[in-house]
Amino acid sequence: MTKPNPIPQELLARLVYDESSPSGLRWRERYNGRIGADLMAGYRTVRGYWHSGYAGKQYRNQRLVWALHHGDPGELVVDHVDGDRGNNRLENLQAITKAQNNARITGRGYAWNKRKRKWHAGMRAGGSPLFLGYFDTEEEARAAYVEAKRARTEGLQVEFPEDGGVTP
Repeated sequence: MTKPNPIPQELLARLVYDESSPSGLRWRERYNGRIGADLMAGYRTVRGYWHSGYAGKQYRNQRLVWALHHGDPGELVVDHVDGDRGNNRLENLQAITKAQNNARITGRGYAWNKRKRKWHAGMRAGGSPLFLGYFDTEEEARAAYVEAKRARTEGLQVEFPEDGGVTP
């Protein structure tokens, strides 16, 4: 990922946060002679992110929403807590480091080991594999993975889809 563009204050002055807008933002006033007031700001990319253009540069809408409320996040990543790249509601955003963002990524984290005839759990920690152990049941292996992931991402909001929720 490239270093994000600094967010100009002139752009923020032209935008309004609006939860009812699919992109999370609306234009405050006419801009560039063709974008009218109260129109949704931005377009959705193939990867699912909302972007808005200003002065020949593109900005991700989640960064703009964050900047309107907390200031420019700089080199921090503005992450979607629920994993939905199109959900730019303020309560769904968190500014975290790249390392924290990578640690937040959850996978299954456990699988059946045919040779040992047991379940094993593991994850990556700092780029290296971390073995969590062998378990008799799938539930035990999953519990070990979830516990280790929560400990590793303490203070971040992490969603475990099978777990039914977001952990604070």
